[in-house]
Amino acid sequence: MTAAAAAGLDLPEAVSLGLQRALVLADAPAIGIDSEVARRRLRDAAADARPAFPLGDAEAARVRGLSFPTPVAPARLNAPVVVPVPPRTLVRARGNVPVSRLCSAAVPEMISWEVAALLAGRTMGEWALLNLGRA
Repeated sequence: MTAAAAAGLDLPEAVSLGLQRALVLADAPAIGIDSEVARRRLRDAAADARPAFPLGDAEAARVRGLSFPTPVAPARLNAPVVVPVPPRTLVRARGNVPVSRLCSAAVPEMISWEVAALLAGRTMGEWALLNLGRA
C-alpha cells in the first residue's frame, strides 16, 4: 500500500481502483483480447485521453487530485481492515483476480485509467470496454 499512499490514494480508493483494473484485465479474454494486449492498448488510450466534455467542478477536482497527488500516510495493516466493496464486485473478483494484478507496480496504471475514464465521463470498466472495442 506504500505506492498507493505515495500516489495520494487512501486504502479504500486503492482497493477500489485496483479491483476495477484487475477485473477489466480478467474480462478482456471474454471479448477475445489477451489481457496483456488489453493492458497495452488501455495504457496507450489513457496516454491519449482528453476531456470529452467540460468537466464539472467535482470531476475536475478528482482529475487534479489523481494527476497531482498529495501523498497520504500508508494504512497500518497490523489489524484487520474492512474496505467496502460492492457484493457483485467481490463475487467477480473471487478466483478471477491474481494477486499480481494488485501489486504496487499497477498503481500508476490504475490511476491513469481512472483519469482517462473521468475525462470520458465513464467508469473505468465502461471506458476500457469502449477503448478495447475500438481497436
